[in-house]
Amino acid sequence: MSTSKYTLTKDQWQKIETELSSPYGNVKLRCDGYEITASIQRLKPLQSCIAVYVDGWIKGEWMNGKDERALKFYCEKKRFLWSVQNRSEAKKKLLNRRLGKFLKDFYKKMVESSFSVWEPYWTSPKAFCRHIRKTCQSIELVKTGFVD
Repeated sequence: MSTSKYTLTKDQWQKIETELSSPYGNVKLRCDGYEITASIQRLKPLQSCIAVYVDGWIKGEWMNGKDERALKFYCEKKRFLWSVQNRSEAKKKLLNRRLGKFLKDFYKKMVESSFSVWEPYWTSPKAFCRHIRKTCQSIELVKTGFVD
């Protein structure tokens, strides 16, 4: 093919979502030059997930979000440094007009302080497909299932 942009049909996307919804689903894709393997694996004792392998690997160094592969294929999870209860109390205290600048800055940071981690798994096939549609220029379906 002469063009570098591959697009999947609606039926192919449906086939991918159906395959990743089954207990032993497996899909191979070629996205922007990377070979992606998405397979159903066990996350917790009674919970499954879609594990995403990039060129056959899941590397911990990608999970900080500085690598292109994490941004394209992994799921971003935002974590707050303070509990929900502490953040809600800080929001209430921010409404006090007589609060000093130091305390206002402290409570504001308390409400907003968070960090992101890119996890190599997805819990929904629809969310995984939607994400790679947004982040990848060319997507090609290589195969579905374990049969060659």
